[in-house]
Amino acid sequence: MDYQRLVSYIYSYPEGVKGRNAGFAKALVHQGQFKLNISLRGVKTDSPEMFGIYMMVADGGYRLIKLGECLVKMGQMEYSGVFNPDNINDTGYSFRDICGLAVAREDARYDCMLSMWKDEDVTPDMLVFSGMDAKKQAEAEIVIKERMRQSDEEEKRQETAESSVVRQEMAGYNAAMRERGQSESGGQQPVQSESAMLAGKSEMAQTKQIVVEEQQIVQTKQAEVAAESVTMPENIKADGVAAKIPAETQHLQQKAHRANATQTDPFEKLFVRADYIDAFDDDYFYDCIEVSPEKLKCLNQNEIDIAGNSFLLHGYYNFRHILFGRVRDNLDNTKYFIGVPGMYCNRERYMASMFGFNNFKKSHRSDYANPYFGYWYQEI
Repeated sequence: MDYQRLVSYIYSYPEGVKGRNAGFAKALVHQGQFKLNISLRGVKTDSPEMFGIYMMVADGGYRLIKLGECLVKMGQMEYSGVFNPDNINDTGYSFRDICGLAVAREDARYDCMLSMWKDEDVTPDMLVFSGMDAKKQAEAEIVIKERMRQSDEEEKRQETAESSVVRQEMAGYNAAMRERGQSESGGQQPVQSESAMLAGKSEMAQTKQIVVEEQQIVQTKQAEVAAESVTMPENIKADGVAAKIPAETQHLQQKAHRANATQTDPFEKLFVRADYIDAFDDDYFYDCIEVSPEKLKCLNQNEIDIAGNSFLLHGYYNFRHILFGRVRDNLDNTKYFIGVPGMYCNRERYMASMFGFNNFKKSHRSDYANPYFGYWYQEI
């Protein structure tokens, strides 16, 4: 089997309902071995307790096949296992057959932790433990068939309604943008409530004022640093100490260098005096900050059409922010990302892709408790 590597999050399912993130699993297939590592934190047990490690396969349902056991102590667990990727534990199943993992007490479907590797919606009552008694297995199969029937019906309803709903929402967003544009240009405004007009004008004025103030602060600092870095070396040379530049002068030159970098890359202005947000479990996106569409428009270098991107504006009006930040070194040589807040669902995914936001990253922000909250993003 070819080289494969996978990292997935593990979520708790107290009483069968998806809850918080409990840890992660790492799977690596390389040189004829399948290495599995699982790390959990915050597992609730009254005393040290053994939990089973299961792989999930779609075999007339979602069947759990035991791979091993691991001790949970003081809420923590670390598991490592090595298997044959073409015939895991002599079960006849290969790595390609795995659609998820489970960590659970024996036959405890409603108090387990799950990690799905494929885009499938699975709940604990759909799980079948290998060796489970016939009655429980039959009950699980009934639940699975009913869920599949409901899922098919829901997909058909979405297919018929989705396109019309999207068109209606996009028309509404575009109309709102035209009204806002006419309000800014002083043209004739469409009929709308006085309170809505006042609220819109106030919001736009406040946002513009913030951008202007931040730009003035950056320009003032650049002027101060430039003046200091020019005058200081002359004074040192007049005193005959040019051989060794004092630490203070080096610091000023470093400030001047950063100011020049800020001037070269306008996106760096967004980070001046910004509060950083802890948004994601990994650090691929870092230095995340909240911005407004107005700030992005003032600094935009034709990377993305802010004014005409109805999906971005829709996300901003719903959550009152857009996420912006830096990107780790990568093969695409992207430096920043723009994230539109939203919930992961089929309709929103369709809308996001229409406006260039094809990727979704789940967020662990505590101020948004919904487990499906995250950001539709694109790198620039």
